[in-house]
Amino acid sequence: MAKQTQIDSGNYTGPERRINGNGNGNGNGWTSLSAWGRFIGYVGVPAAIAGFLVYILGTNVPQIVLQQTVIIKQQETLAKQNDELKAMMGQLIRIAQWHCYLVARTDDGRRDCYNK
Repeated sequence: MAKQTQIDSGNYTGPERRINGNGNGNGNGWTSLSAWGRFIGYVGVPAAIAGFLVYILGTNVPQIVLQQTVIIKQQETLAKQNDELKAMMGQLIRIAQWHCYLVARTDDGRRDCYNK
């Protein structure tokens, strides 16, 4: 004879086994959790992670904006210094070319001073 298959209705009829805040049975399982645990249990893990990220980004955005402002000012200063250095290097090159022109003994040598 075949065994009878028992169908589980999902209704638990045994004693309450969840732990309450006192550490004994017969209590509500939510009371044994911390406030964070109850919050995560209520909103869910993805929503808790999203809320945490929004909090972190919300508190750090002013610092990030300040850092970017400082970086932009430094870049502007470096660009200005770079332009000044280009002008000075141009003057040094013209002085070196003029010196070469004065020292050269032939016309070909003088032309070579400005072709390089």
